Amino acid sequence: MADAADCPRCVNQALPLDGAVCVGEYSGVLADVICKYKYGRQQRMDGILGAMLSDAIRGRPWGGRVDGLVPVPASWLERWGYGFYPVALLANVVGGELGLPVLSVVGIRGKRRRQVELPESERSRNVRGVFYLGVRACVAGRRLCILDDVHTSGATLREVARVLKQAGAAEVYAATVGKTHPGCSDGRRFA
Repeated sequence: MADAADCPRCVNQALPLDGAVCVGEYSGVLADVICKYKYGRQQRMDGILGAMLSDAIRGRPWGGRVDGLVPVPASWLERWGYGFYPVALLANVVGGELGLPVLSVVGIRGKRRRQVELPESERSRNVRGVFYLGVRACVAGRRLCILDDVHTSGATLREVARVLKQAGAAEVYAATVGKTHPGCSDGRRFA
């Protein structure tokens, strides 16, 4: 389990996050499991990945303060491509394990390309302004944890956190299953 403070890239960035955690580095067995889950349509792996993510959140000092979980949204095209909504399944498992509501309060529109197709230098621009708060969403004063499968450049997490903070969220944290190592040359990189 790693915290954002352990990442040389994250230490030097001003993130709109109050804290972040991941289960482990996105490499080896963990990367293989995530790829099989997400691209191999192995939804049955949601239980083990969700349990690991729940444990990672529990292990953080802020873990007990979170009011709700916010899965990173996927476009309909992405959901169709995966055959399911991977992050939502993980969020449901984590919510059940931690006794927290899953709040699908952030939507997505206009994302130009999938983050996995882009070099890190283009990822922020690709997601800038594509996330929005749902019409009936009320996050003011809440302490929320964004969930995603893999954290690469942080562009997606930063944009979702920015939307939540602008809507008045008191604290915003992030939890991911995998985190790529800075400078990682593994071709299986995600945002």
